[in-house]
Order: sequence, then C-alpha cells, then structure tokens
Amino acid sequence: MVSVEIALGTFSIVIMIALVLSVFAAAMTTQNLCTALSAGIRESARGGNGQETARVMSTRISGAHFEFSADEKWIYGKAQAPYRGPAGMIGLNSQCRYQMLRESTVVGGD
Repeated sequence: MVSVEIALGTFSIVIMIALVLSVFAAAMTTQNLCTALSAGIRESARGGNGQETARVMSTRISGAHFEFSADEKWIYGKAQAPYRGPAGMIGLNSQCRYQMLRESTVVGGD
C-alpha cells in the first residue's frame, strides 16, 4: 500500500516539474524573440537593416520568422517562433509585435 502511494506521489512531482520547466522554456523563447524584434525595429528606425539585426540576435531561437514593414512615419515589425520544449512539440508559437517612429520624424528630419 505504501509503495503505491509513493509511486503516485513521485509521478505527480515529476509531472509538476515538467510543467514548470515547460513554462520557463516558453517564457525564455518569448523573451528572446521579443528582444531580437525590438533590436531589429530600433535598427530599422535608424535607417539600418533591421531584418538582419533581428536574425543575428535570434540565433538561439530555431524557426524564428520576422516581418518588417514601414510607412512615412512608422516602422512595424512582427515575429513568430515555435516554443522550445513540450509546448513547441504540440504546435504552440510565440509571437511579438512592435512599432516605432522613424528616427527622421523624431529629430525633425525630412
């Protein structure tokens, strides 16, 4: 009787640890993806190649995809990547969106 209780208790603890690690991996994926997108948007706002900057910053994230667009005043960016760990295995994705004013509109350029 005691061994069944120990087995069920151990199984529950293992499941709980796996869930905590999965949530941590998902949070780290989102943080890294949003940091890379933010750096890319800042570089684009200065007139540089934001796509390349975001790609270099996201080398630790497999399958990251970035899209940038712009109009006269704004730079828009969105990113998507599969989560690492079990959340990624079931098809869940991390997503970020940013927009930033072009530097020329902030400092009185064109």
